Amino acid sequence: SKDMKNEGSSWRKRIRSFGYALQGWRALVTHEANARIHCVATIAVLAVGCYLEVSRMEWIALLFAIGLVFAMEAINSAIEALADTISADYHPLIGRAKDLAAGAVLFAALTAALIGLLIFVPRIDKMLIAVGASEACLTHRLRDRLRLEDGPVEILITLL
Repeated sequence: SKDMKNEGSSWRKRIRSFGYALQGWRALVTHEANARIHCVATIAVLAVGCYLEVSRMEWIALLFAIGLVFAMEAINSAIEALADTISADYHPLIGRAKDLAAGAVLFAALTAALIGLLIFVPRIDKMLIAVGASEACLTHRLRDRLRLEDGPVEILITLL
């Protein structure tokens, strides 16, 4: 029937669009140096998260942050590619669009780094205290340096 034919065609289109998305992911990782840096950081975060046995909610925060950084990097790369296609000459509005997109990546990466610090630093500090190396604890060193009585969250917010 006609409905079955359209449904099959729709499924083929969806599968094909998924293939295009995978090509986009491959292009991002292959052609964009920053995306490869994000891949290395992602592997490190996943390894540390497994080692420190972070909670399910912490995994959700880490994975969301990782996804956000890659999404912003992909959008930034797409904007740069389109802008370079439109004009090889400098144009202030194209420059502004590129700067805004790069700023979005930077904001996402800094946010992801803070999420990682908030999750990992307290755990690493507890491990250092457990082995008698409390002088190496980041929160203790920052607290001493800044003369704060707050915990790691307050210290990180103060540093911002």
